This record gives sequence, structure tokens and C-alpha cells, in this order.
Amino acid sequence: MINALLSLAMLAVQSAALAQSNPQASRPADDYPQKPVRVIVGFSAGGGPDVVARVIAQKLGEALGQQFIVENRLGAGGNIAAELVAKAPPDGLVLLVADIPTLAINAHLYSSLPFNTLRDFTPVSLGALIPMWLVVHPSVPANSIPELVALAKSRPVMLPYASAGSGTIIHIAMENFKSQTGANFLHIPFKGAGQSAPALLSGEVSLGFVGFSTTSQAIKAGRLRVLAVSTGKRSTLTPEVPTIAESGVPGFDMAAVIGLLAPGDTPNDIVVRLNRAVSAGIRSRDAIERFAGLGMEPLGSSPEQFSEFLRADYARFGRLIKEIGLRLD
Repeated sequence: MINALLSLAMLAVQSAALAQSNPQASRPADDYPQKPVRVIVGFSAGGGPDVVARVIAQKLGEALGQQFIVENRLGAGGNIAAELVAKAPPDGLVLLVADIPTLAINAHLYSSLPFNTLRDFTPVSLGALIPMWLVVHPSVPANSIPELVALAKSRPVMLPYASAGSGTIIHIAMENFKSQTGANFLHIPFKGAGQSAPALLSGEVSLGFVGFSTTSQAIKAGRLRVLAVSTGKRSTLTPEVPTIAESGVPGFDMAAVIGLLAPGDTPNDIVVRLNRAVSAGIRSRDAIERFAGLGMEPLGSSPEQFSEFLRADYARFGRLIKEIGLRLD
């Protein structure tokens, strides 16, 4: 799925360029926005969604000549922020930057949510991809995915793995890995990467998926050993690291994807105007450099491509969560 996503992103960049050269292709609302725009993000400052929100807000402000102000509305795994935007007027003055767990996972983890992902939002553009790297503590005698799987199957006691919490993309990615390989590991949930990363470094847990920005220095220093990257294609950030798929788990392809959305029924001319500004902005040199420094890769897409991707991942994660048997209420 991520492979297809990256291909779609390249097509979106080309389409945006054609649209820029052909103003008759669509007639955006040239007077939008007439007042400051709120960009809501459901996570704290410094995390992946927040960084993407701030880059997007900056680029939208530069392109559209108005303030785009980021607001962090924390709580319930992003659900509070999503509800706020879902219930906002569809005038483009309140936007949401959210990750795939909020959009495509939470609906399958909770018995009810105060919004419907596929009905209450208008996808604007994909923003960034955050690959995950599967790492082990140096005490684990495994240097590859096949060796890790063989080790796990041979041990009477399960190796503990860290996640940033139950129901997070890291948790579901590891459960998917277990399901596809037949290896078993013990889930140790923490409250965010701020707790799970130190547990990996200390050897309290043996392995886990991590973001590159939080552990790159430890990896370089040999305090953690990278086995593979979670995406279907090798990451441009670590081209020397193999994928899980090419390491003996065909089809494995998971990552955190972040995008920009508006409330449902937002007029198409506003969506087009936002999409053009985002697509150009996130592929500017300074944005690419900022993303790379934090272990992220810029994407960009048309609204239609984002909608297609969201619906596909909504169904995919629904199947995975059902197989895992995971519920949070």
C-alpha cells in the first residue's frame, strides 16, 4: 500500500504542476481565506503530526497570504481534535492534521466515536510518511529478520517488545509482524515514545518499532541494532537498511501517514486552493530538509488520491484489528 502511495504522490506533484499551468482546469476561491485559519492537531508539540501541521501551516500562510494557526487539542488518541473539526462549519477556516491511527484505526478500536472518518471529513492532501524501523537491543542475538523470527520461536520465554501504547501504529505493526511470521513476542505498552525508547535503550525490553529521529544517535552508537524498515520500499533516509518484506515477510508494508483534512462538505474550490498550496509547500527544499531531520518523507497527493488511500487503509486496518482481536473499550 505504501508503495502505491509513493507512486500516487509523484503523480500528484505532476498533476499539480499541470494545474498551475492551466488555470482553467479549476477555478479556486481566490478570496479564501478572508480571516485566520485554525489548524487543529490532536497531539503534543514536537511529535510527527505536530511537526507536519506546523510545516503545512507555514506553507499555506505563505501561499495564501493569511495566518494559519496551529492548535494542539490533546486527548483520546487524537479523537478530541478530530471531533472538533468534524463538527466545524465547512468553510475552510478550521482544518485537521491527523495521522492514520486517528483516521483509520480508532474507529475499529472503540465501540463508538463522535465522528465518522469516511463521512465527516474532506481529504485535502497527504502530508508526510513516517517509516518505522524494527530494532533490537544489542543483547538480542539476531542480526536479521530471519534470525529474530528463529530466535523467538526457539525460546520458551517470549521476548518483550515496546510500543507507544495499545492501539498505536507501532503496536498494530508488531502484531501484524507476529501474525505473518508465527513468532511470538510479549507486548509491553508505554505512554508514548518518550517512555518506550528509554526502555529499549536500557534493555528493559528487547525489541520494537521506532521512529528514526528518536533513536538515530543510539543506532549510530551501537546501542540499538536496526534489522529492517517497515515500509514496502527502502527508506530514502536509510537506503542501506532492508525492508521487512524483502527480509522474508512478503507484502509487509506499514507506516504512519499524516494528512490534511477539512470538514465534510467543504466546497471543492476551497479544497483545490488548499491542495495546490500544500502540494507545492511540502516539497520545497526547506520542508524536505526539516522532514528528513525528523525521520519523515514528504508525500503530497490530490484530494481524490488521499480519499482513495484513506478508504483502503480504513478497510485494511479494520481487518488487521479484527484478526488481532483488539478493543480499547
